[in-house]
Amino acid sequence: MRSGLDFYKGLCMSKIFKNFNEVVLDFNDLFKLLSKGDYVTKVYQRQNNAFYNHFKIENVHKDKFFWGLINAMCNGINVKNANLDAHIFTSFLSGIGGVAHTDNYEHVLLYNLYGETIYIVEDTKYIVTPKDLLHIEGGEIHQAISLTPRITLSLAIKGN
Repeated sequence: MRSGLDFYKGLCMSKIFKNFNEVVLDFNDLFKLLSKGDYVTKVYQRQNNAFYNHFKIENVHKDKFFWGLINAMCNGINVKNANLDAHIFTSFLSGIGGVAHTDNYEHVLLYNLYGETIYIVEDTKYIVTPKDLLHIEGGEIHQAISLTPRITLSLAIKGN
């Protein structure tokens, strides 16, 4: 794995980091984690058929499964003692996505655990596959659209 300093320097030059980590997660494993944890789930773009919905799962940082990956992501951008929000975004069908928006965070790191997603960040398109990490800076307009069913870990880093 690349060093944290190399990754941190790379943030200035690149948005996407291919094969950032080896952690993957399929839907069976996700459902096992969810069945034993204290999670909060929100539904976006509520449709009558659950498969057409886009889900946000909060409190994933409480599960040991995610600790190593979250630490690697924090070390990668040299973040220590920061306020973090860790969420899972998931959808079951291709073509499901959110609206274009900005976040009130200093950085958002999106690690793809399963499937393929296209992210449009400031009019540039990035295709993220499993093990890839996408960096979004605070204030950047972005939108996610799943190309396949997907599971994405979002690590949002709050400013001081």
